[in-house]
Amino acid sequence: MATTTAKITAGLKREIICDAIEFLTTRYKLNARQQRSLAALPICWKRRRAASKFYMRATRGYAGPHILLCIARGEVARWHTYHRVRAGLVTPTQGIEMPVALFAKLVLIHELTHALQHGVCDGSKRRYSEVETTRNEIAFIEQVAPVMHSRLVSIGRSARVTNGKSTKLCGDLKINGLKRSRGLMVRKLLPWLGRMARALLANR
Repeated sequence: MATTTAKITAGLKREIICDAIEFLTTRYKLNARQQRSLAALPICWKRRRAASKFYMRATRGYAGPHILLCIARGEVARWHTYHRVRAGLVTPTQGIEMPVALFAKLVLIHELTHALQHGVCDGSKRRYSEVETTRNEIAFIEQVAPVMHSRLVSIGRSARVTNGKSTKLCGDLKINGLKRSRGLMVRKLLPWLGRMARALLANR
């Protein structure tokens, strides 16, 4: 488990970077040159609530590819994954609270995965996908924090997340529900139609 601390020191930054690259090295079987390419990516660390991002082009004072890593202030942070059906799992609606250092590792793994997708290691690009980044986050948390991993919610092609719980939307139930609603509408209309018919007959 990552250390619980409000301050991200230089030593903790090195730990975060090393753990993220070590995980991706094993997952993608990266060679030494590819590892060095990832490790050489400049990281702009910001303690604020904002979206982190991998930049391929020069911006923000950087000459080329770099990562903006935003981590909220405090000792803990809430982890939220993308809701991607093909990822298989998703965080509950309220997220999962964890030490800020562990959260930083997940965010960095996410952005380094984008770097791999853009081919920063050897020029060979992968398809840009938030499914892949999400799967990598989930795989890492399963490896280092299985208890937190057990709190993830299973999702399928016909599932949605409501209050942190997975709710299946069955096509048959939706169709039957539609039939029932239509039947209820007809039953409500029948008395009115009857009254209208009697009124028309009375006026003849």
